[in-house]
Amino acid sequence: MNTAARISAALLILSSIAMGLMVVTRLAADADQPTIEEAMLMISSNNGMYIMSGASRVASAIFLLAAVPFLWWVIRQRRQMVANTIAVLFSASALFTIVSGAYAIGIGSSLRGESHDYRSASTPSTINDDLKLIETFDDIKSVTGKAGFTLAGMAIIAFAMIRRRAGASMKWLALIDAAIGIGMLFIWVDAATVLHRVTGAAFFLWLILNAVWLFKESFEKKVHDGNCP
Repeated sequence: MNTAARISAALLILSSIAMGLMVVTRLAADADQPTIEEAMLMISSNNGMYIMSGASRVASAIFLLAAVPFLWWVIRQRRQMVANTIAVLFSASALFTIVSGAYAIGIGSSLRGESHDYRSASTPSTINDDLKLIETFDDIKSVTGKAGFTLAGMAIIAFAMIRRRAGASMKWLALIDAAIGIGMLFIWVDAATVLHRVTGAAFFLWLILNAVWLFKESFEKKVHDGNCP
């Protein structure tokens, strides 16, 4: 259990680092524009940042997916069925997020090395085909990204049930887990833009804080077993 806790903690830290890089590069790409035409122009102008954002999203999800079996091993003894549910939800979340990141990379790669300012272009049929393809890719990226975020929120809600069994001192953290998880479910509500930013930051912090918790768990288990001086 000690080794599993430390490995899962390290992987969660790596996932959070990749997530932070994804946010920074996404903001640097400035791709969140009101129209697809403007978004394509910004992506082609900041191509490297946008592709790096997609790659960081994939990396964050891969680290999370790699952490799942070790995390399951740590929490399985507290509540087996809930631990299984958490493992399935986080795994599905990671897989959807990998798809989302892959489509982001695909969009960035398709716009590499070209000017995509279509406002003064003179070949409307080609333009429409390009726009439709990119818009389809962007829709898939958005839906799979939201699905991954939703599933992660559901996993965190389930994690609150595990936390309640970790001792009286951890019960208040279970309430925080539940609040974060429920907030993440609002990712599908377009009007809740501010909440999306808050829950995104909260998920980032959740990964870091739970990595710390797992390290603490591994240390305390070692002391309990009499293996630590």
